[in-house]
Amino acid sequence: MWTTKRIEAAIANKQHFSRLRYERELEIYEDIWKALTGLQEATCLLKTRGEVVTEIQTDDELRRRKLKEFAEAFNRLLFVVRENRPFYPQLVWEKLDQLLAFCRERSVEFQADIEASSFSEFEKKFIGDRELLNQLVMGIEIAIRTRLAQFDGVT
Repeated sequence: MWTTKRIEAAIANKQHFSRLRYERELEIYEDIWKALTGLQEATCLLKTRGEVVTEIQTDDELRRRKLKEFAEAFNRLLFVVRENRPFYPQLVWEKLDQLLAFCRERSVEFQADIEASSFSEFEKKFIGDRELLNQLVMGIEIAIRTRLAQFDGVT
């Protein structure tokens, strides 16, 4: 009888811990996803031409605004990722790190190559960048879903 109660208590304790861990990871993934979609949008807007501008802005002012919005979105995601790194698995970290590196490279390119040599070249490169960005985001989504599926039946 004593052993059965100890085993039941140990199982209940483990289930409680698993549930708390699941809930904490889920909160982190929600924060990551919000920051990630903001960065995805800001990265795409770096290379968008012909957007509607409500104020009269020079090209330089528009570039500076886009870079500022990108930097804010990038820093938001970077903060959430770094602050919570010990609380999610390595695979999720690696996928996030790939995306952060990609976005960092695109912002440097945007700063260095302000004017494209021709719009068609610019457009081709941007379409490729957008596809790669979407693939990176999808990889993160799959890694998160895979991780959360590991909790099925445990919580």
